[in-house]
Amino acid sequence: MLNIYHSNKIEVLAQQLAATCHFDPLSPLIAENIVVESSAMQHWLTATLSKELGILANVEFPFPAALVWNIYRQQMPELAKNSSFDRSALEWRIFQLLSDESFFMTQPAFAGSALQHYVQSLGDELQLLRFCQQLAGLYDQYQIYRPDWLLQWKNGNAIFAQQAPWQAELWLILCQLDVQQEDRASIFNRSLQHFPLAIADARRVAHRLHIFAVSTLAKNYLDLFAELANTIDVNIFVLNPCSVYWGDIRSQKHQLKHATDHANSMHGNNELLALMAKQNRDFVELLHDFEHSEVHELFVDTLPDKPTLLQQLQQDILYLRQSPAAESIEQ
Repeated sequence: MLNIYHSNKIEVLAQQLAATCHFDPLSPLIAENIVVESSAMQHWLTATLSKELGILANVEFPFPAALVWNIYRQQMPELAKNSSFDRSALEWRIFQLLSDESFFMTQPAFAGSALQHYVQSLGDELQLLRFCQQLAGLYDQYQIYRPDWLLQWKNGNAIFAQQAPWQAELWLILCQLDVQQEDRASIFNRSLQHFPLAIADARRVAHRLHIFAVSTLAKNYLDLFAELANTIDVNIFVLNPCSVYWGDIRSQKHQLKHATDHANSMHGNNELLALMAKQNRDFVELLHDFEHSEVHELFVDTLPDKPTLLQQLQQDILYLRQSPAAESIEQ
C-alpha cells in the first residue's frame, strides 16, 4: 500500500512516523528503513524519534539513489556493486577521453564544437579534471531526472540536445566504450519488467519503507517506489506548505514571459509560493498522479492571537491567499 502524508509542519510528519512505528511495530530483529536526503535530516529525525518513542534502534537511513540501486540489484543480481556510469567513475572516464590529444582529431563529430574550444582553452590538467567532475555530475543528474534523453542519445538520436549536441555525442561514446555495463537509464527500463515483486524479494529491500520529507524525487524513483508498494507498505511523508491544490499557480514573471494568466486560479494564488517553491510544487504534482494511493492530510493551523509577519506569511501560503503584508515585502 502506498500512503502519502501531507503536512505543513515537519514535526507533525515526524509524530506520524513515530506513531506508525509505535502502533504497528516490526519485529525487533527487522530494521525500519527511512529514506532521507541528507545526513542533517537523519540526525534530526533520529533525535526526534528517540524523544517520541523513548528509544530508537535498528533503523537504517538509506539515501534515495542507494536504495534504488539496491532494488535494481535485488531484481538483477548480475549487476555489479559499482557501475562505470556512477558519478565518480564517469569523472575519470571523461578525463581519460578529453586529456588524450588525439581525441578531437579522431572524433569528427567534435570538430569545432564548443567542447573542443573550451577544453583547449583550459590551462592545465587540474582545470580539466574539475570540468570533467562537473560534466560527470551533469550526466549523473540526467540519469536520474532525464533517463529518456539518455536512451535517445545512446541510440544515436541527439534529441533534446540542440543547444549542446556534443553532450549526446560524448554520451554515445561513453556507452560504446563500456558495452559490458548498462547506464542507469537502461537499467530502470529493465527494472520495471520485474514488477510486481514476490514478497520475499521485496523484503530483501525492506519490510516497510518510509520516505521522509525529501524535497523532490525523480519520477522514475517514484515509479519504482509505487511499484514496490504493491507488495510492501511504502509511506511518503511530504512537507507541503499549502493545504489546497496549488499545482496551477504561476508567478507574475512567468505569466508575463509566457503571455498567460494564472492569477485567478480557482483555488487562489500566492506570489511568494509561486516564486520560491517551484521544485516542491512539481514534486507534489507528481504525487497527485498516483491514483492508487491513500492520501492523509495532516495540516495544522497554529496562528497565535498576535502573529509575527513570518507567521502571517506562512498562514497565507497554507490557505493560498495573497495578503497586503506579502505584497509590501515583494514591493
